[in-house]
Amino acid sequence: MKHRVLKYLLIMVMCLFLVIGCVVVNVLVNMKNAESTTGEENKAGIESEDGIEGGITEVLSHIKVYESDTLVCYEDRIFKRFSYAEDNVNNVTAIVQGMLKRCPTLENIYVMPIPSRVMLEEGYSGDTEMYAAYIEQLKKHLPKNGVVINALPELMAHRDEYIFFRAEDSWTSRGAYYGVKSLFSVIGTEIKTLEQYNEYVYGTFAGGLKGHSELAHILNLNVPDDENYYYMLQGSDNMVEVIALDDDGTEVTYKKPLITPSSANLASYINGSFNRAIVEGGSKESVSGGKHLLVICDSAGKVVVPFLKDYYDGIYVVNVREDYTLYDDLNEIVAKYNISDVVYAQNSLELGVKGYYRALSAFCEEE
Repeated sequence: MKHRVLKYLLIMVMCLFLVIGCVVVNVLVNMKNAESTTGEENKAGIESEDGIEGGITEVLSHIKVYESDTLVCYEDRIFKRFSYAEDNVNNVTAIVQGMLKRCPTLENIYVMPIPSRVMLEEGYSGDTEMYAAYIEQLKKHLPKNGVVINALPELMAHRDEYIFFRAEDSWTSRGAYYGVKSLFSVIGTEIKTLEQYNEYVYGTFAGGLKGHSELAHILNLNVPDDENYYYMLQGSDNMVEVIALDDDGTEVTYKKPLITPSSANLASYINGSFNRAIVEGGSKESVSGGKHLLVICDSAGKVVVPFLKDYYDGIYVVNVREDYTLYDDLNEIVAKYNISDVVYAQNSLELGVKGYYRALSAFCEEE
């Protein structure tokens, strides 16, 4: 009898330990699942901050590292302040008037100053107001066929998206899309929605503003690298004929992909160094009536080309800072490629600033 009681007690103790063990295992499994879920949520949050999945909400730091009249640095981004001089407006006006006089067959010259990140930042309303005044001055002085494209309102409507690089003085491909949307709203062309494009991202690069001389004294500057997204329509052509000069000044021509993901920063668009480029039209639904578009641009302006090409038979691109024979060739180019419109797209801080528009200098003297 005594042994039987001990046996039952032992069985009860073993059962109790078994129940406790099951409870402990269940708790550990739940904790593990909770950790896994939290990790996935955190990962999704980081992706949103960095612009993954189309640049959904950027979460930006409020910690400012440095500020001057020309440059601002937060711990996660760097941007330039905006300013302009009256001569900038006068020079752009002279360029447009000179081009229209030199080539009377041109119908419209669309001038697109490219805004910068400062205009979307809190606490810099003065820069935004100055930009608005600059736009109004351009509208006031340009001739009838010179049309100003103000992309800022459209960009402001998407300010939480990844539309400006963190440390490169340029809009991203997504920002350029909204710039083209602003342009087409004036031209009267309906642009495809961004969701109709395939989105790609290839690696990161260190933005050029990280090496700005004003920041040389800051130790352990840890602004994140920029991510390079681009967008292509399914089945769209991705080729460009590049015209450049070699070290001896001899003109060389070669074909390559329009967007080269393996290239760093904005060099992935067309090329890092070039004088001109001819981009194949990318859409059989072109509404251009068999025409090419002439785009005169800097490194930020060329980011609009992959979007523009889908609506024309092709894009003839001129590097505003490198080319020096456009004045002599303009009429021939316009006739050969059936061009009626020009887009002049350049960083708003450099648009009309002497020394930054080599390809257009001669047109200032046309009057």
